[in-house]
Amino acid sequence: MFGGSQPPANSQEDEKAMNQLSVYLSRQIHPIYLSALVSGCRKLEKLHLAGCHFTESASLRQLARCTTLRHLDLSRVTNISASELALGLSGCPLLVQLFVAELEPPVEQLVPPTGLPNLVSLNVNQSGLTNNSLRRLPRLFPKLRSLSLQGCRSVKEDGLLSYLPKLRHLDALDLSGVSDVTEAVLAKLKNCHLTKLRLGSTGEGDVSPSQKGIRKLALECKSLEVLWLDVSADVLNSIAGTLKRQISSQRILVLCSGQNGAANSSVSEPQCYPHNIHVVDANSVPW
Repeated sequence: MFGGSQPPANSQEDEKAMNQLSVYLSRQIHPIYLSALVSGCRKLEKLHLAGCHFTESASLRQLARCTTLRHLDLSRVTNISASELALGLSGCPLLVQLFVAELEPPVEQLVPPTGLPNLVSLNVNQSGLTNNSLRRLPRLFPKLRSLSLQGCRSVKEDGLLSYLPKLRHLDALDLSGVSDVTEAVLAKLKNCHLTKLRLGSTGEGDVSPSQKGIRKLALECKSLEVLWLDVSADVLNSIAGTLKRQISSQRILVLCSGQNGAANSSVSEPQCYPHNIHVVDANSVPW
């Protein structure tokens, strides 16, 4: 659709039918094609441009015409202008999901100064997110429920302690690959009313939560339903073995390992755990 010399056809049938479009890993997107797209798909709700290259960063301002857009994936796009994207997103008041993974500008520069009032899901994995970015999230995204910070190594303990609790509606959080998830951070998270949490290993020399801290969080965060751990089968067995003796029978908790082969026969046998503790592998509970 974006590879030829002519813009996409625009017909009433196409306009009515097309409410989502994926253009993954396209070599380049010219302004004329993006302009024709938003003109011809007036009810566009989902747009996936992950890995694309914009020949002109000003193309992004065309997004302001996508007034019905609800899901947008711009992960790994190149030749992106933060100011042009912010201008484009100012015309997307219905946006509920935004993926901007692996983009260098911090997220507060990518969105309008007034934020995105209806956004509930934000993925900023391996991006330029900082403590200052975290400070601004509650104001920019007041309805945020799901936040993925995977690999955001510039985020530090004081930022996690100070600003995550201010995301009042947050119930799903991915901190895998974040280098400063300390025992104090885990203690703070127990009061955040999370239902889904992912923790994982980081680089050499980074601070990683202990098994004791993880078990304490799982026990004290009563709202937690899914705890995804990027750990080995032995570690997962150890955590599950302790929890089965301490966790309330009124709770159901899924422990999910992000490492291949973690959920082997020794952790999968149903007789090993009470009915309210489920130990599964990474493929069973997609993040």
